[in-house]
Amino acid sequence: MTLSVDERIKKLDDEMNQLKTKKQAILNRERRKQKNERIKKLIALGELLEKHFDCDNKSLEQLDEEIKRLKLGLLGLNHYATPQPKEDDF
Repeated sequence: MTLSVDERIKKLDDEMNQLKTKKQAILNRERRKQKNERIKKLIALGELLEKHFDCDNKSLEQLDEEIKRLKLGLLGLNHYATPQPKEDDF
């Protein structure tokens, strides 16, 4: 049995809708997977902060300031830092 042009078009439209639905499901799974990976990473990062810093007695702002100071201190130790002249050099 041959399908009319309208029936063939409707069949193709139905197939396109099914493919769009499958595509959206795949995209949703991938987004969920990425979100879960980010959540795991954030939890692990939080665990590291708790392990190495006294987080229980500090607010988030205090912890942020401590990390900034630590970062600046470490940046001052890198080999790109300009050495300060000593008094003996004059």
